[in-house]
Order: sequence, then structure tokens, then C-alpha cells
Amino acid sequence: MLLAVLPMLCAFACSGDNGGGADPVVRDSAGIRIVENGPVANEPAPWRVSAEPVMRIGWDEGDPEFAGVAQGAILGDGRVAVTTYDPRRLFVMSPTGEILDAFGRDGGGPGELGAVVAVLGLGGDTILVQHDRIRFSFVHDGELVRELRITDAARSAVAGATPAGRLVMLPNSGSGIQQHETTWSQAPIVSITRDAEQWDTIGLFEYLPPTADRPTYAPFGSAAVSGERIVVSRNDRTELKWLDETGEPRQIARWQMPARTVTDSVRSALERFMREYYQGPDYENVPATEIERRMAAALDRAYGPLPFHRLVIGDPDGNAWLPGYLVRPGWPNLYAVVSADGRWLGVVQLPGEFKVLDIGADGVLVVEENELDMQAVALYRLEK
Repeated sequence: MLLAVLPMLCAFACSGDNGGGADPVVRDSAGIRIVENGPVANEPAPWRVSAEPVMRIGWDEGDPEFAGVAQGAILGDGRVAVTTYDPRRLFVMSPTGEILDAFGRDGGGPGELGAVVAVLGLGGDTILVQHDRIRFSFVHDGELVRELRITDAARSAVAGATPAGRLVMLPNSGSGIQQHETTWSQAPIVSITRDAEQWDTIGLFEYLPPTADRPTYAPFGSAAVSGERIVVSRNDRTELKWLDETGEPRQIARWQMPARTVTDSVRSALERFMREYYQGPDYENVPATEIERRMAAALDRAYGPLPFHRLVIGDPDGNAWLPGYLVRPGWPNLYAVVSADGRWLGVVQLPGEFKVLDIGADGVLVVEENELDMQAVALYRLEK
């Protein structure tokens, strides 16, 4: 469906003068740390991403061909793990791009991989791969050591582990969710033991049930594991909340930013994209009248304020990264950063518009494509 593939305008409409330099106002409210950053500006954060990657693999002769990189993670010791659709494999690489292990093949049996939902390093050279929604494969040194099938996890994705070693499961949340004439609901954040014997709901984040007449640019809720805590976001608000591993709220960070609206230029960009989109081979047999009807419906639903950002991303140090929200196809290259202590740091710019797989303590793992549409996995240094 067209609206499901519309990544959305750019980045952060900002005003004010707090680009990470002014001191926020911090107070305590019933044991919760409240950080008020005030008006923020679209100023660079004190962190930088290197102009060139420290590792890139996939384009040179002799490199493996990465067709459809699905998920990836920066492991605690600096290694990198990525999964691909074709072939269905898990590759483990050194920080310099050397292939250390390769695991899996297409299929539904032990040692085989389906559609990968998440990849997570568990320490001690063990990597967890969640695939086909309910299958959890624990891989050590390229070998399968255990596989669980957890049917109750079909609508969730593993997002991280608590300091006690329990897995944190977050419901899958998507964009394009109806904002008007309905009520935000709450989705559970679940902590489970690695044998899946014990499940505990430790927190909630807000989401909107999808509807057929959703706005083209609709807001959504998201959550991510960030260090030893969980950070929760609603992208129609300029606010983040951090929960501890038991689900108790420990910190709320707020900032001020003017609302962004669907302007004529946004609608024009949407119409240009749709005309190009519907000229593709998948629609060559669709009558022109039907295409015009679909375009008109999408334009009719292009109203309301634009979300402030996309899905929140956490890093090992507890910081929260907010990708800029686009109204055109592609990946954002601007990421606002809110520190682990709730301070607005500013905006970090990537050297290109890449799909980000993971953000580590000192690196950003991405997928790149060249002019031949060949994919490469690249690791950029994060300089703090």
C-alpha cells in the first residue's frame, strides 16, 4: 500500500536558542527527574559522525554480496552482526570488516533462518536472532546452541536486555496511524527470562489503532532500550520518558519546538512522489482513473500537524536519538540527540542518507547503496 511505504519531510523545525548550550531546568516530581530544556534550535550537537566509514564491506571484489540487509547490531566488543534476506544468513564481522562467522540458510528448521525481526548481542559471544516472529535462535561462534518458539511473541520484537539479563520485548508499532476521532491506547512493554518461562509487563507506551482512513502523516508511539533503561516517545509531542528495568518512570525530558503543518509545498512534494510511484511496473495495468482516485484520497488525508520525528533509537550509554521526519522517500540524515540525563544536545548529521541499523557507544552501523543499487554494510565512527 502506498501510504505504508511513504517515509516522511525533513527534519526538525526549530526555533529558540538552546542548541545544547543553555542549562535546562531540572526538578523532582514524586521521585521522577523532570528536565525542561526550553526552546531548542537546529544547532549541531557536540558529537560528530566521521565523514568516511572505518569499515565498509559489500562493494569490493571478494566481498560477500549483501542482498537485502535486514537487521544489524554493534556488539559490545566492537564486532558487527548483520542479517540478510538473500541469502538468509547471519554474518559476524570484525570492526575492520573481516568475516568472522556466517550462520544459517533459508528455511524453517534448526540452523535455518526466516524473516528476521531483530538481532541482539547478549554478551559472551552469544547473538540472539528473532525471526519468523516467534523463533528465537541463540548463536555462539557461528553455531546454533538453542532455539525457542515463543508464540506469544508474534506481535513483538526483542529490543534489548536488562542488567539482570532478561529480554525486553516491545510491540511492533508502525507509522500511518489514525490521529483523529479515536483514542490513544497503551501497548505493553514486556520483560521475559531467556528461557521464556517468566513474563512480566513492566511498562506501557501509547499507540493509536490503525484505521483505513488514517491521515497520510499520522503520529505514532515508539520505545527503545537505551542503556539500562527504556525510553518512550510519542512523536506528536516534544517529550521523552525513561523507565527503569522494572517499568518505573525515572526521568522525563521536554523541549519546546513550533508545530509543523502540511503546507502547499508538502502537498506538492507528495503529489510528485505519487505520480512517480504509480509509474512503476507494479501499476502498469492499473487504470488511470483508479490511480487518480488513490492520489486524490491520499491528498485529502494530508492534513494536520506533522510529527516531530520518527521512531526513537536508544544507544548503550542511555542517550535517545530522534531521526528527522521526512515527507519524501528516503532515510533522514539528521538526528536530534537527547542525552541520558535529559539534556537536548542538538542535531547530529550523517554523511549521507543511510538506513541506520544500530547506534553504538562510538559508532553508527548503516546500510549504503551505490549507483548500481548494490548494498554495503558500513560502520562510521561516532566522535564525542
